[in-house]
Amino acid sequence: MSGWLIVGLVGALGAMGRHAIDIGSRRRFPNGPSVGILTVNLLGSFVLGVIAGLSATRYIDPDLRLAVAVGFCGSFTTFSTFVAELAGLVDQRASRMLVGWTAAMVIGGGVLASIGIIVGRSW
Repeated sequence: MSGWLIVGLVGALGAMGRHAIDIGSRRRFPNGPSVGILTVNLLGSFVLGVIAGLSATRYIDPDLRLAVAVGFCGSFTTFSTFVAELAGLVDQRASRMLVGWTAAMVIGGGVLASIGIIVGRSW
């Protein structure tokens, strides 16, 4: 199967998953930055870490790696929406929330990606 088709099909699933999580979280937490975007970015970091860990210790089919890493994680996670959320916090002059949200996303994503690598290597 063509890499383009794999990325497109699996990417559609990732984008729909992100949208569903974002909508669900905004219903529960309507104020402030999107908890859903934080959730998908952290989950995507973990999943990508698992794929990296697995790839470091065993053969992973290139199409599967492409589907999960580029297709799913690439469309499930979103840097642009994260930055737009931060811009909104800057506009609101919500300095503490801005720092906390940035730390949660960047440090949390790094920690979860690292944990994912450890998990992937242990399988």
